[in-house]
Amino acid sequence: MDLDDLVIDFLAIDKDEREAHSYEIYIQNCCGGGNSKSFELHDGESVTFFANQFNHAFFATKQNGPVLTSKMGLDIPRIERINWILPIIKGEISGTECWHIPREYTGELKRLYVVRSKLYVIWLEPRKRGGFKFSSAYKARNEQISVYQNQGTLFWKHA
Repeated sequence: MDLDDLVIDFLAIDKDEREAHSYEIYIQNCCGGGNSKSFELHDGESVTFFANQFNHAFFATKQNGPVLTSKMGLDIPRIERINWILPIIKGEISGTECWHIPREYTGELKRLYVVRSKLYVIWLEPRKRGGFKFSSAYKARNEQISVYQNQGTLFWKHA
């Protein structure tokens, strides 16, 4: 499967309709048309996508130094790649790595899926009742990916 074939051209969609259209794609593809849906990850663990996670996952973040200060609006490169998320976390894409990254204060392990050739990352957060919840997915600079990986350990790699 070629990830580039899955990119959605949101610049071709009227600017006023992009947010509603992208939200609908997220709800249908990731939340099963409702408030949430669970999928099996590459290793049999589960991940749940929640409708209320849309803004966090697909809106650009404004930073003030090292501190995230606010969400600014729909991030077109994030939403254009929404169809990448499930094939990557299901283990269907060559070159994918899965990293365990400890949370700073609790030590719980988050999951970071990385496709280095595309400079793309997906974050999953642990759930109290087991499994994970989808947090965010975006293009990242090579240096930022290295910083993330230096914080954790490689769990799995798809050749």
